[in-house]
Amino acid sequence: LSPEICDHEGKIDVFVAGPPCEGNSNLNNKTRRIDARNNHYVTAVMIAVKLRAEIIIVENVQTVTKAKQNVVEHSKVILQQAGYSIENIEYTLKAEKFNVAQKRVRHFVIAVKNKPYSNSIDFNGLVGSQINTIDVIKDLVGRPPTNIMDLFSVLSAENKRRIDFLFKNDLYDLPDSERPFCHREKEHTYPSVYGRLFPNQPAFTITTGFQSPGRGRYIHPTVPRGLTPREGARLQSFPDYFKWRTPLCRTTKNSITRLIGDAVPPNLGETAMS
Repeated sequence: LSPEICDHEGKIDVFVAGPPCEGNSNLNNKTRRIDARNNHYVTAVMIAVKLRAEIIIVENVQTVTKAKQNVVEHSKVILQQAGYSIENIEYTLKAEKFNVAQKRVRHFVIAVKNKPYSNSIDFNGLVGSQINTIDVIKDLVGRPPTNIMDLFSVLSAENKRRIDFLFKNDLYDLPDSERPFCHREKEHTYPSVYGRLFPNQPAFTITTGFQSPGRGRYIHPTVPRGLTPREGARLQSFPDYFKWRTPLCRTTKNSITRLIGDAVPPNLGETAMS
C-alpha cells in the first residue's frame, strides 16, 4: 500500500467500499460473472484489513455472489483470518424500502472486528413508506434550466418518434413494432428499454445510461422527454445541494451522469451504516 494509505493504519473506524459492479451486472452481456474488475472487491477488503478498520462495509450488486471468481467467499476468508466475525455479515437490501424512489437491490457485507454477532442485523425498524417517481421529480417539470443538471439529452429523430408514440397512445411499454429491428426479429428480454417511467411506482434502477431511452425505462412519466441529471440524482435520493465533482474535475454532463448512476443511494447507504 502507498504511504498515504498506511499513514491511516489503526485510525479508521468505518471503512466503506463500493467496488466496480459492471462485471456482475445482468446488463453486461460480455464479461458477466468473470471479469477482471471483480477482483477489486477482494482488493478493497484487503486494504480495509490492512488499515485495521473496526467496521468494514462493502457494497455491490446482488449478483456479486454469483461471480465465478468467488470474490465474496474469498473476502470472508480474509476477514476471518484477520479477526473479523463472518457470521451473519451478508445482507441484501432493497432501496425502495429505505426512502429511495427507486427499485435498486444491493448486496452488503458488514463485518465487525473482534465482535461476533450471533443474530442478523434487523433493518425492519428503518423501513419507510414507499416513495414514488412522481413524488421526487414533479416540481421540476417546466422549471427553466439554470445549469447542466437541468438539461436533458437531445434525442435522435427515431427516439423522439418512439417517445411521442408512447404519449400519443398513453403507453408505458413500447410495442415491438416500434422498436429497433434487433428487437423485432427475435424475442428479447428488455421490456423496459424505451419504456416510460411509472409515476406512481418507484423508478427502475438508475444506471450510468439513464439519459438514454435505449438503455432502460428512462422516459419521463408525464412529459415527452428523457430525464435530466437532477432528476436522476433525486431518484437516487441525492439532495439538490449536493456538489458533483469528478476525480479530474470534469464538468460535462456525461461525466456527472456517470457519477450519479454509479453511486450508492445516500439513503440506502445510511441504512447499511445505521
